[in-house]
Amino acid sequence: MKHPRPITYEEIRMYLNQYLQPLHDKTGKLETDLGKMFAYMELRFDDLESKIETMATKEQLNKVYDLLDGLVRRFDDEEAERSAMKYQLDRHEVWHQKTAEKIGLQLQ
Repeated sequence: MKHPRPITYEEIRMYLNQYLQPLHDKTGKLETDLGKMFAYMELRFDDLESKIETMATKEQLNKVYDLLDGLVRRFDDEEAERSAMKYQLDRHEVWHQKTAEKIGLQLQ
């Protein structure tokens, strides 16, 4: 029985270059593509983080809503007060007119 001849270092190198170099080229391209995608995702996350930092918290929004509710209540109260004052002023005007007629005074 004849033994196969030993493989030389040069033959191993040629074999690796022939079969593994295309695989190495593909992984190099994949590595480049992944690097680009990572850089893009990093930009997107940075953008999102900056937006989140400027967003109001729920507690802050609740404070704003409470302030607005208070302003609306005060506006409603002021409007009701003005309406009551107008009604009272109209009544006083009628009283003044009647009083002026009774004492013979001409109001302008």
